Amino acid sequence: MEMVKFKTDPNINIYYTDTDSMFVDKPLDNKLVGDDIGLMKDELKGGVIDKALFLGIKKYGYQLNDKTYSVISGITRNDLTWEELSKISKGQQIIRTFETRFYKHFNSLNIEILSGKITITLNNFKKLVGNNYIVPNINIISNSNSNHKLWLNKVIKKLIKILRRFKIIDNNI
Repeated sequence: MEMVKFKTDPNINIYYTDTDSMFVDKPLDNKLVGDDIGLMKDELKGGVIDKALFLGIKKYGYQLNDKTYSVISGITRNDLTWEELSKISKGQQIIRTFETRFYKHFNSLNIEILSGKITITLNNFKKLVGNNYIVPNINIISNSNSNHKLWLNKVIKKLIKILRRFKIIDNNI
């Protein structure tokens, strides 16, 4: 909830934000920055970003003092070059391989160590335009598809059964 006061301040232009970070157009007031709970932490220690690319949720990079920094969920921090970040911003894909990654199987409580690859792409699910989030279009199931109708009817019947069991609706429905 602490982020709301920054997100609703008309004097702050936000370039990117997620649950625990924010990139803005100017330094915050010193009384808002510190190590205490509820205060913002200045991870750049007063540095000013030269340029940045915000490619999606938990997917961004910036240059500061001719050094590239990147945060991409699923890969090692600062692993991408500025050229790779630029390619992603233009719709290209970057593939990274990894030797070991731990996978938890909750049904069997086993942990598996596997190698694999991750494809990094531009993510436009959540767009920030003029400090307002633009929600993505949601595709509605077409009435012409009988498989979807069958599935939807099953879901409705199960929901009605649950609602009757907890006496939220009566048996006449």
